[in-house]
Amino acid sequence: MRKFIQNLLAASIVLGSASTVFAQYGTGTRSGGSSSGGYYTGSSSYGSSVAYGTPNEIITNFTSGSLLSGKQCKDCDSSTNITIQGMYLRTITAEWQGGAQAGIQSISGGGGQTLLTLVGLGVYNFDTNFKESFFAMGGLGIYPVIKDDGSGDYESKFGFTIGGGKRFPLWGSVNYIPTVAIVKKGDLDIGFDIEFLNFSIMF
Repeated sequence: MRKFIQNLLAASIVLGSASTVFAQYGTGTRSGGSSSGGYYTGSSSYGSSVAYGTPNEIITNFTSGSLLSGKQCKDCDSSTNITIQGMYLRTITAEWQGGAQAGIQSISGGGGQTLLTLVGLGVYNFDTNFKESFFAMGGLGIYPVIKDDGSGDYESKFGFTIGGGKRFPLWGSVNYIPTVAIVKKGDLDIGFDIEFLNFSIMF
């Protein structure tokens, strides 16, 4: 419990510091309910990302692709590791986004295995101007978890994530988006995930 509180405090400091910096040096808000980037705030549905032709969002920290081939040690068998993963959100209403975090990792050679991540996500934005909004998110799905038999192999386990964050517009469709979340995978203890160097791209 003490460690959980320490992690929560660290997450609060990260988000609080980011909010302070961008409040001092960010774009600010124009009179009449619109920000300097031309994005509206308030409850009007026209202020959402739909009205600006950017209903799609990719979260960069959870989006990648790689292929690694070779030996992990001198006496190990050669193996190939292919990883593809991504996090995608789409605007549903003026405040809500829905999407998924999906990933597949294929390891061949030296005891090949396939690791699958598939989590459905829902995001509630507290401002219809998504580019400057605090948000809360939750997700349910399956995660790869190491088996308890000591083999080092993985199995798929049901899990969930609950968290939130804040977007800060940088330039164009790119936003800085620090997030904090708790993650529960199968029968493992709750983990704490702080993404303090995270970005998103809207299109």
